[in-house]
Amino acid sequence: MLTMSAEVKKFEIKYVHYLIVIACVIGGQFMPQTGPITPVGWGVLGTFIGVIWGWTFIDMIWPSIIGLVGLCYAVDTTSVMAASFGNPVLPMIILAFSMMVILTETNLTEVIVRLFVSNRFAKGRPWMFVFFFLLGGFVCSQINSFVCMIMMSGILINLCAKVGIKPFTPFPAIMLTGLALVVQTGAIMVPFRGSGITLVAAYSSVVGEMPNFLMYMAFCIPLGLFLVILYTLVCKFVFRIDVSALKEMPEDIFGAKQKMTRDQKTALFFLFFLVVMLLSTSIMPETWALSIALKKITMFGQAAIVILVLMMTKKEDGSRMFNFSACAAKGVSWDALFMTAFILPISGFMTDSSTGIGAALSMLLQPLTKLSPILFIIVAMVFAGLITNVANNIVLAIVILPVIVIFAGEMGLPPLGIACILFIVVQLALITAGASAFAGMAFAQSEWVAPKVMMKYALIAVIIMLPIFLLVAIPYSLILF
Repeated sequence: MLTMSAEVKKFEIKYVHYLIVIACVIGGQFMPQTGPITPVGWGVLGTFIGVIWGWTFIDMIWPSIIGLVGLCYAVDTTSVMAASFGNPVLPMIILAFSMMVILTETNLTEVIVRLFVSNRFAKGRPWMFVFFFLLGGFVCSQINSFVCMIMMSGILINLCAKVGIKPFTPFPAIMLTGLALVVQTGAIMVPFRGSGITLVAAYSSVVGEMPNFLMYMAFCIPLGLFLVILYTLVCKFVFRIDVSALKEMPEDIFGAKQKMTRDQKTALFFLFFLVVMLLSTSIMPETWALSIALKKITMFGQAAIVILVLMMTKKEDGSRMFNFSACAAKGVSWDALFMTAFILPISGFMTDSSTGIGAALSMLLQPLTKLSPILFIIVAMVFAGLITNVANNIVLAIVILPVIVIFAGEMGLPPLGIACILFIVVQLALITAGASAFAGMAFAQSEWVAPKVMMKYALIAVIIMLPIFLLVAIPYSLILF
């Protein structure tokens, strides 16, 4: 009876969230002009609020679909679909996600992980091992962030068991927290992979064009590596965790070393091929015929060239390297796809002059323009870095992004530089299990870590790392952009 009551209660609460989303989406459509916000603007704003609520309390797909319906009613279906499924970003996501399946199926992730955790520089040097372990998570998240998190967590727990590190001691809690940080940060380093494509799509809709991918990576990758180093230093000099058990690790603790197979080398080649293709227009002079041609076919065409060549490639055993239908069925994240499908139009409509939302935001931000640009950035990023620990990190970035971009434009700051700082700051989502998917996966290791212990160390790490990160990131963004 108690079980049934609990299930009914959970069922009712869930449907309350559905009703709130529906009320926001529908209610916004009938609001009158209020200040600069037009009736169309209220329709867009109500839909946005409803979808954010749904993303937080339901899932990613259902709110995104009803959000698209709400936008079609508020604006018009043709404009919404053109900005959403008509954007080359979406078919590019399908192609990229599909291709990543071969990286997992060839066990490339496992090979790369072992290169980091069993390299000769880490042998007999516990703190070098900690650094390379975290660096391995950062790098391997480029292939498949969720697979990387699962694999690295398993390696860590297996390591603790073999070297005598006991459950519920500081080491596993601190390392799992660091692993969540580096994996979710690594997932945004490349603007056409993982969470990075969702954030870049939101940015492009706000400013009206895709960012320069090369500049994006020139900022994010060094700052991401800086966070890996910074967390390692926090572990050593602030947490002072005992790593003496790592000093005498057996050479075969991670299994026998394996050379890359031909199929793994082929998969790695196509990963680099995709990266080069999508960066090509940012690297080559705009006047080159090849650069002009690649810009015409957009990022979809650039990714399609890689996929077309891959589909003609065979494995070592003579079978096809890439079966698009099978890989698409396994690899495409529909949550990410529909979330991006909603973000692409909503971000543009939120700042469109016909809605008046941008003008309203400017009015609200007017008192803040009296602050110096640097002070505003600090205040905004500290706010984001703290709130991200009680809200989903990607959703929070999408909510704050239009405000940051509008302010940056008014103050003469580089919008992409400020956006990149925001994208990395919200990855400090470590203190609660709901802050990010990867933090949740770290907290889920309940047989090894206590939530209170993880929350304590995560809180200390965020408080220390956030100001140090901003001290480096803000000057670097102003120089680079």
